[in-house]
Amino acid sequence: MSIFGALIIGGSALLGGVIASKNSQKASNTATQAATQANTENNALQREIYQQNTQNLSPFMQSGTQAGSRINALLMGNPQEQQQAFQGFRDSTGYQFQQDEARRGVTGSFAARGLGQSGAALRALSDRSQGLADSSFGSYLAALQGQQGTGLTAANGVAGVGTNFAGAVGANNNALADTRGNAALAGAANSNALLGQFGQAAGYAL
Repeated sequence: MSIFGALIIGGSALLGGVIASKNSQKASNTATQAATQANTENNALQREIYQQNTQNLSPFMQSGTQAGSRINALLMGNPQEQQQAFQGFRDSTGYQFQQDEARRGVTGSFAARGLGQSGAALRALSDRSQGLADSSFGSYLAALQGQQGTGLTAANGVAGVGTNFAGAVGANNNALADTRGNAALAGAANSNALLGQFGQAAGYAL
Protein backbone atom coordinates (compact mmCIF):
# COMPACT_ATOMS: atom_id res chain seq x y z
CA MET A 1 0.00 0.00 0.00
CA SER A 2 1.30 3.45 -0.90
CA ILE A 3 1.91 6.11 1.67
CA PHE A 4 -0.84 8.15 0.08
CA GLY A 5 -3.30 5.30 0.42
CA ALA A 6 -2.31 4.75 4.03
CA LEU A 7 -2.82 8.39 4.77
CA ILE A 8 -6.26 8.29 3.16
CA ILE A 9 -7.25 5.22 5.20
CA GLY A 10 -5.82 6.68 8.40
CA GLY A 11 -7.45 10.03 7.79
CA SER A 12 -10.80 8.40 7.06
CA ALA A 13 -10.59 6.33 10.23
CA LEU A 14 -9.65 9.39 12.23
CA LEU A 15 -12.47 11.46 10.73
CA GLY A 16 -14.98 8.69 11.40
CA GLY A 17 -13.79 8.40 14.99
CA VAL A 18 -14.08 12.14 15.55
CA ILE A 19 -17.62 12.21 14.12
CA ALA A 20 -18.71 9.19 16.16
CA SER A 21 -17.20 10.63 19.34
CA LYS A 22 -18.83 13.97 18.71
CA ASN A 23 -22.26 12.38 18.14
CA SER A 24 -21.91 10.23 21.23
CA GLN A 25 -20.90 13.22 23.35
CA LYS A 26 -23.84 15.19 21.99
CA ALA A 27 -26.21 12.37 22.94
CA SER A 28 -24.71 12.26 26.46
CA ASN A 29 -25.10 16.01 26.84
CA THR A 30 -28.71 15.85 25.66
CA ALA A 31 -29.49 13.07 28.14
CA THR A 32 -27.87 15.04 30.97
CA GLN A 33 -29.80 18.19 30.12
CA ALA A 34 -33.09 16.27 29.92
CA ALA A 35 -32.40 14.58 33.25
CA THR A 36 -31.49 17.92 34.87
CA GLN A 37 -34.68 19.55 33.62
CA ALA A 38 -36.79 16.59 34.75
CA ASN A 39 -35.10 16.69 38.16
CA THR A 40 -35.81 20.41 38.56
CA GLU A 41 -39.46 20.01 37.52
CA ASN A 42 -40.03 16.93 39.68
CA ASN A 43 -38.49 18.54 42.76
CA ALA A 44 -40.56 21.68 42.20
CA LEU A 45 -43.73 19.58 41.93
CA GLN A 46 -42.90 17.65 45.10
CA ARG A 47 -42.21 20.92 46.92
CA GLU A 48 -45.53 22.35 45.72
CA ILE A 49 -47.41 19.27 46.92
CA TYR A 50 -45.66 19.42 50.30
CA GLN A 51 -46.39 23.12 50.75
CA GLN A 52 -50.03 22.70 49.72
CA ASN A 53 -50.57 19.85 52.17
CA THR A 54 -48.85 21.80 54.93
CA GLN A 55 -51.02 24.82 54.18
CA ASN A 56 -54.19 22.69 54.23
CA LEU A 57 -53.30 21.07 57.57
CA SER A 58 -51.95 24.18 59.30
CA PRO A 59 -55.37 25.43 60.54
CA PHE A 60 -56.02 22.10 62.23
CA MET A 61 -52.59 22.13 63.87
CA GLN A 62 -53.15 25.71 65.07
CA SER A 63 -56.55 24.92 66.55
CA GLY A 64 -55.10 21.82 68.21
CA THR A 65 -52.33 23.94 69.72
CA GLN A 66 -54.88 26.46 70.99
CA ALA A 67 -56.94 23.66 72.51
CA GLY A 68 -53.84 22.31 74.23
CA SER A 69 -53.09 25.75 75.65
CA ARG A 70 -56.63 26.03 77.00
CA ILE A 71 -56.41 22.60 78.59
CA ASN A 72 -53.14 23.56 80.28
CA ALA A 73 -54.59 26.84 81.52
CA LEU A 74 -57.75 25.10 82.69
CA LEU A 75 -56.05 22.28 84.55
CA MET A 76 -52.64 23.62 85.53
CA GLY A 77 -52.70 27.38 85.05
CA ASN A 78 -55.08 30.10 86.10
CA PRO A 79 -58.68 28.90 85.48
CA GLN A 80 -59.84 32.50 85.25
CA GLU A 81 -57.98 32.80 81.95
CA GLN A 82 -60.43 30.33 80.44
CA GLN A 83 -63.60 31.50 82.15
CA GLN A 84 -64.78 33.49 79.13
CA ALA A 85 -64.15 30.61 76.71
CA PHE A 86 -65.77 28.16 79.11
CA GLN A 87 -68.79 30.41 79.50
CA GLY A 88 -69.04 30.72 75.72
CA PHE A 89 -69.11 26.93 75.48
CA ARG A 90 -71.82 26.74 78.13
CA ASP A 91 -73.90 29.35 76.35
CA SER A 92 -73.63 27.46 73.06
CA THR A 93 -74.86 24.24 74.68
CA GLY A 94 -77.83 25.77 76.53
CA TYR A 95 -76.25 25.40 79.96
CA GLN A 96 -78.26 28.22 81.55
CA PHE A 97 -81.50 26.84 80.15
CA GLN A 98 -80.71 23.45 81.68
CA GLN A 99 -79.96 25.11 85.03
CA ASP A 100 -83.26 27.04 84.91
CA GLU A 101 -85.22 23.92 84.03
CA ALA A 102 -83.55 21.95 86.82
CA ARG A 103 -84.27 24.73 89.31
CA ARG A 104 -87.93 24.86 88.29
CA GLY A 105 -88.20 21.11 88.50
CA VAL A 106 -86.69 20.86 91.98
CA THR A 107 -88.54 23.85 93.45
CA GLY A 108 -91.82 22.74 91.86
CA SER A 109 -91.49 19.26 93.30
CA PHE A 110 -90.75 20.45 96.81
CA ALA A 111 -93.27 23.31 96.64
CA ALA A 112 -96.02 20.85 95.79
CA ARG A 113 -95.29 19.17 99.12
CA GLY A 114 -95.06 22.44 101.01
CA LEU A 115 -91.27 22.16 101.36
CA GLY A 116 -90.19 24.83 98.89
CA GLN A 117 -87.83 26.60 101.34
CA SER A 118 -86.75 23.55 103.34
CA GLY A 119 -83.17 22.45 103.80
CA ALA A 120 -83.86 19.35 101.75
CA ALA A 121 -85.10 21.50 98.86
CA LEU A 122 -82.02 23.72 98.99
CA ARG A 123 -79.71 20.71 99.11
CA ALA A 124 -81.49 19.07 96.18
CA LEU A 125 -81.27 22.29 94.22
CA SER A 126 -77.55 22.64 95.00
CA ASP A 127 -76.84 19.02 94.07
CA ARG A 128 -78.70 19.34 90.80
CA SER A 129 -76.92 22.57 89.91
CA GLN A 130 -73.52 21.10 90.79
CA GLY A 131 -74.21 18.00 88.72
CA LEU A 132 -74.98 20.12 85.67
CA ALA A 133 -71.85 22.21 86.28
CA ASP A 134 -69.64 19.12 86.52
CA SER A 135 -71.23 17.67 83.41
CA SER A 136 -70.68 20.86 81.41
CA PHE A 137 -67.04 21.03 82.55
CA GLY A 138 -66.49 17.43 81.48
CA SER A 139 -68.08 18.11 78.09
CA TYR A 140 -65.94 21.23 77.62
CA LEU A 141 -62.74 19.38 78.51
CA ALA A 142 -63.68 16.49 76.19
CA ALA A 143 -64.31 18.95 73.35
CA LEU A 144 -60.90 20.55 73.90
CA GLN A 145 -59.20 17.17 74.01
CA GLY A 146 -60.94 16.18 70.79
CA GLN A 147 -59.71 19.33 69.08
CA GLN A 148 -56.24 18.75 70.47
CA GLY A 149 -56.34 15.24 68.99
CA THR A 150 -57.33 16.66 65.61
CA GLY A 151 -54.31 18.96 65.77
CA LEU A 152 -52.03 16.05 66.61
CA THR A 153 -53.40 14.04 63.68
CA ALA A 154 -52.77 17.00 61.38
CA ALA A 155 -49.21 17.38 62.70
CA ASN A 156 -48.58 13.68 62.04
CA GLY A 157 -49.95 14.20 58.54
CA VAL A 158 -47.51 17.05 57.91
CA ALA A 159 -44.66 14.91 59.23
CA GLY A 160 -45.66 12.13 56.84
CA VAL A 161 -45.86 14.51 53.91
CA GLY A 162 -42.43 15.87 54.84
CA THR A 163 -40.97 12.36 54.89
CA ASN A 164 -42.48 11.63 51.47
CA PHE A 165 -41.14 14.93 50.14
CA ALA A 166 -37.63 14.18 51.36
CA GLY A 167 -37.78 10.66 49.91
CA ALA A 168 -39.03 11.82 46.51
CA VAL A 169 -36.45 14.60 46.22
CA GLY A 170 -33.71 12.20 47.27
CA ALA A 171 -34.78 9.70 44.61
CA ASN A 172 -34.92 12.45 41.97
CA ASN A 173 -31.44 13.67 42.90
CA ASN A 174 -30.04 10.13 42.87
CA ALA A 175 -31.49 9.53 39.41
CA LEU A 176 -29.88 12.73 38.16
CA ALA A 177 -26.56 11.77 39.71
CA ASP A 178 -26.74 8.39 37.97
CA THR A 179 -27.45 10.04 34.63
CA ARG A 180 -24.57 12.47 35.02
CA GLY A 181 -22.27 9.68 36.13
CA ASN A 182 -23.17 7.55 33.12
CA ALA A 183 -22.69 10.54 30.84
CA ALA A 184 -19.24 11.14 32.34
CA LEU A 185 -18.32 7.49 31.80
CA ALA A 186 -19.58 7.66 28.24
CA GLY A 187 -17.52 10.81 27.67
CA ALA A 188 -14.42 9.09 28.98
CA ALA A 189 -15.06 6.11 26.72
CA ASN A 190 -15.47 8.45 23.75
CA SER A 191 -12.17 10.16 24.56
CA ASN A 192 -10.39 6.82 24.82
CA ALA A 193 -11.92 5.66 21.56
CA LEU A 194 -10.83 8.87 19.86
CA LEU A 195 -7.28 8.45 21.17
CA GLY A 196 -7.36 4.96 19.74
CA GLN A 197 -8.40 6.38 16.38
CA PHE A 198 -5.48 8.81 16.53
CA GLY A 199 -3.13 5.93 17.26
CA GLN A 200 -4.56 3.87 14.43
CA ALA A 201 -4.27 6.79 12.02
CA ALA A 202 -0.66 7.31 13.08
CA GLY A 203 -0.01 3.66 12.48
CA TYR A 204 -1.37 3.89 8.97
CA ALA A 205 0.74 6.94 8.36
CA LEU A 206 3.87 5.15 9.46
